[in-house]
Amino acid sequence: MPIVNESLAFTQKKRRGWLLVLLLLIAVAAIAIFLLKGGPTERADEPAESPQSDEEAVLETPPVVAGTLLASSDSQQSQPEPSAAAGPAPAAAKPEPEVTMAVAPEPELPAVTSTPAADEPAPSATILPDVLDVAFSFSQDSWIEVYDATGAQLLYAMGRAGSTRNVSGEPPLRVFVGLVGAVEVRVGGEVFAIPAQRIRGNVARFVIEGRNPGNALAGETS
Repeated sequence: MPIVNESLAFTQKKRRGWLLVLLLLIAVAAIAIFLLKGGPTERADEPAESPQSDEEAVLETPPVVAGTLLASSDSQQSQPEPSAAAGPAPAAAKPEPEVTMAVAPEPELPAVTSTPAADEPAPSATILPDVLDVAFSFSQDSWIEVYDATGAQLLYAMGRAGSTRNVSGEPPLRVFVGLVGAVEVRVGGEVFAIPAQRIRGNVARFVIEGRNPGNALAGETS
């Protein structure tokens, strides 16, 4: 019996040794498989994250570029323009030559010496007397009317044959005679000729301004 027990114990120990070896192998294989799977997985995950970082970088890049462009444009605008003194000054426009036209001298006119004219009587304006004395003599019956300068009636009557009517008034005097051939007019004692152009048939209408018959002018009596 002791021999059988010892063989059984040896067999059990041998089995336990193999089991330990098998467990170790399984553990080593599991670790190896874990390492093999874990390494590629991490490496595979890294490229998946890298595109995201690239996209974020691309999205963040435009503001930087825009800011750079704005900064560059501001710097260009802030740069002072080159002054005129920096470059060569443009040549001044040449003054146009003055064109002088020869003007012929005007001929000198001989000096006119005024000689005193002979004393000539200045034309005197017609001076009317303050009052005219007029006499009408009738060789036949004739109607007669006389008005002074103010329109006052001096004579308005029938002159009888052989009679004389005297009037005085402020000239000019307007006279109407109904039968011109039967009436003689005297101004200041002098005969006054009735203007022929103021006679129409037997009727005469005229104006007496003075003693001179030339001063007898046409006039309508009212």
